[in-house]
Amino acid sequence: MKKCFLLAAVLGIVILLVKNWQVDSTDQICQTDYTRMNYKDGYYYYQSSADHFYLYKSDGKMSECLAKQVPKEIYLNNNWIYFTNASDGQTLYKICTDGSGMIQVLDQKIDRFILLEDKVYYISEDDGYLYSWQEEAGSRLLYQGNCSWVNTDGKLLYVRERKSLENKDGAIVTMDKYGNILSCFDIDGYNMIPTDQVLYYLKDNYIVCAMLENGERIGNIEIPVKTVTESALDFGIWEDNIYVLGYEPEEAYTIYQYEISSCTWDTLYVQKLENSSWDYRGFHDFHIKNGKIFIKEWIAEGKGELWQQIDVKSGRKEMFEDMEYPCNVKVSDGYMLTGVVACSEAYFAEDYTYDREEEDGEGNLVKTNIVLPQLNGKIKAYREINSKIKQEAEDFYRERIEFAEYIKDAADEWENESYGNWGYIYAYADASYVSIVYWKFIGRNGLSDIKDDHYEVRLYSSETGEELSVEDLFDMSRDEVLLEFSYAIRKTESGLRMFWEDLDCLDSDYRKIYYLLTEEGVVIRIVESMRTKVTDFTIGYDEISLFKN
Repeated sequence: MKKCFLLAAVLGIVILLVKNWQVDSTDQICQTDYTRMNYKDGYYYYQSSADHFYLYKSDGKMSECLAKQVPKEIYLNNNWIYFTNASDGQTLYKICTDGSGMIQVLDQKIDRFILLEDKVYYISEDDGYLYSWQEEAGSRLLYQGNCSWVNTDGKLLYVRERKSLENKDGAIVTMDKYGNILSCFDIDGYNMIPTDQVLYYLKDNYIVCAMLENGERIGNIEIPVKTVTESALDFGIWEDNIYVLGYEPEEAYTIYQYEISSCTWDTLYVQKLENSSWDYRGFHDFHIKNGKIFIKEWIAEGKGELWQQIDVKSGRKEMFEDMEYPCNVKVSDGYMLTGVVACSEAYFAEDYTYDREEEDGEGNLVKTNIVLPQLNGKIKAYREINSKIKQEAEDFYRERIEFAEYIKDAADEWENESYGNWGYIYAYADASYVSIVYWKFIGRNGLSDIKDDHYEVRLYSSETGEELSVEDLFDMSRDEVLLEFSYAIRKTESGLRMFWEDLDCLDSDYRKIYYLLTEEGVVIRIVESMRTKVTDFTIGYDEISLFKN
């Protein structure tokens, strides 16, 4: 009890600061990772989960699409909405609150940004530096550090630098609006919210209160977790209360309410995760705006996550947005596509095959198997495409022979043979496109010393024979194409489990992404850990806008 009274006394000044901060800053202070929901003058401005992540506006009852652009972060200033536009390289845009006058403000790729008075403060994705931008004055370099986060309390700027070998936790740099550094200190927490002179952040299952001038802790608030596996994922502040999102794997998520003045906890809302065998993934959007908590919650296959709102006074939850028609996306384990599909058989001739076992004169066997599809005259550019297919076979054979020579000296345990396979596992063709999936293997079959073991996908124009990329199928940019695919994939349980951190999920470095065509739609084949885990997402053509028929 004494500990509680002492903490309340220490934080007594904090209560007044928080109240003043709420009045001065309204809803324009970042209280989460990326601000995808904001509020001003009776309207919510947000990234819609019901319509392709587009920029929307709502009064809580009626909603309106302001722009068919995907905002990654949203802030408001007077009658302007500023947002990083993922549809256009994550550059900075602004648009009037009535949906008119949309223009690009900056053509740089932006990681994070915040508004303070009449300036935009942003972190460049290219160099990680902090810049300011002002109408007419343009951009100005403020801080030459490796920055990962920027925020404001409405008066000062707070920048977090990325972790380094010397600084394992990262540092917080405090500066004024002109870029003059006021303080710098290390911190070992996450999900930080600055108020006037006080910084709140999460550390394990505590909310840490620290002085912004030096990072010195002035109190720890222990979060009342229900089990040893529950963790605090996010939090926000509204008036003189703190709201924390807790998660118990496969069981429930809980929103706790902490009243600073009385130093007491209460449970505002509990959402059971029924029939869920996977970790719920709707936690990266937790916003408190206009006395309501907004969070994305899994609804159903085809609908994915949708915005929900929870009243901070009553704890009552309501759906903020819904979808009339779920996405048309089919998911398979990746091994359903084999051979020439039935609808395309009329476009293919007999396969080109090469299956040979050769001896190199030293008693070593060199085994090669090549099986390639060949098109017929019903494809206008069949000669050009067949020629390219055979050229790849020749290139593969040379690569395979080079490996056979190399492996004799390099192998740990030579088994007197090597193996090469270049064969197609799927082929589709129509009057417009040809789509082929190959499996490439060069190594010692079933043993170590493998040079190649992966898929390769080819897409050709049936008219010209030109090899195409996925964006060539659409009348839109690559960013827009990937965002449309990302949206559809995240509407499935498998997709949400696989991609849950960001919008540009298809540009992942640790997965191989392939695009192929079927009779039903575009297949996104996602391969993890060589070929040991494959998932196919088939997105119906009717689901994709601006597809070139």
